[in-house]
Amino acid sequence: MRLGIAVVLVMLAGCASLDVPAIEGYDGIRAALDIRTDPATGTMIASAAPAAKEEVSRPTYMGGMDNSGTFTGVMPSERARSKFYVEGHKATDGSVQVYFVSAGQTPVLETEVQEKPWTETNPDSHGYVGDPWRKVYWELVEYRHECGGAKLTCVRFKIDRMKLSEEDVRALLAEGRDEIRVSRSEYRQVSSRLDVNQLRAVLDALGARESFK
Repeated sequence: MRLGIAVVLVMLAGCASLDVPAIEGYDGIRAALDIRTDPATGTMIASAAPAAKEEVSRPTYMGGMDNSGTFTGVMPSERARSKFYVEGHKATDGSVQVYFVSAGQTPVLETEVQEKPWTETNPDSHGYVGDPWRKVYWELVEYRHECGGAKLTCVRFKIDRMKLSEEDVRALLAEGRDEIRVSRSEYRQVSSRLDVNQLRAVLDALGARESFK
């Protein structure tokens, strides 16, 4: 049985937060970094994802109308999860690229998977970072689904990243603030705050912080 247009009905309430708190302090973040080398390109990657706060929400009861006009619904077993963190790439020529990464997984109805997704980077998609605001553009890294057997729900995995210029990184380090303010959309309203120690630790892991002074 296929569901029609999906509608969200009930979000289960809970007293205790499911979020996983971020690791605080430079030393803790530095020790938690995921540092690896891409075997295909030789690029060294340092990610603060293990140190970032993970936002977790309880399953949402989702439903719609089937082809006969009968309402039906399903409770996904997966929870929605998301992280926002700093990641740095150091190429074999020594050049360094810094990203602010948004990664998440979201339960969706199987019918939503059949819709044609936006699977290319929107060249007009942008946000802002820092104080004063600096305009930065988004890149789409991953958009995929995992569906299990006869289940009516799937999990959508999506990763986007804000690509910072060398001037952006220098300006953020020069602010001397504990947090980096971020607007993930074009409206210049603070939607996230990144611990500046994530940026410092990532650059240090790549041996690159001095080059951004």
